[in-house]
Amino acid sequence: MFYVGTLFVIMSIYPWNQVGTSGSPFVLTFQHLGMAAAASILNFVVLTASLSATNSDVFGVGRMLHGMAQQGHAPKIFMKVSSRGIPWVTVVVMMFAMLIAVYLNYLMPEKVFLVIASLATFATVWVWIMILLSQIAFRRKIGKQARLPAS
Repeated sequence: MFYVGTLFVIMSIYPWNQVGTSGSPFVLTFQHLGMAAAASILNFVVLTASLSATNSDVFGVGRMLHGMAQQGHAPKIFMKVSSRGIPWVTVVVMMFAMLIAVYLNYLMPEKVFLVIASLATFATVWVWIMILLSQIAFRRKIGKQARLPAS
């Protein structure tokens, strides 16, 4: 309801065929209404949220890779932690990956979002295909006698 309502308001104020072509639709709407200060505040909020999400992702992935290394599913180097228990190797690897993304943005600024979004989409589809194939293999292996009755 909120998403559709927000889009309805934005498209009522700003031409639908120009939304998203030259910036955030929310910022463009505020600018179109002559509220440049609100657009600046919104840009600040979006940038702050992006930095917060990036920080969370770096340390979340760091902990995940550390846990995978402990279970033997990732290289053992990811098990290294600082004296305060921070998996610093994984954080360094994530920071390096982000630097690669920044460099790609420098090389091809018009295409980098499409490339990264395509890779993320492919990874998501690949994971779900693997889940599907694992489920099919699991069900074939357990056979009909081990299946739970339908409720």
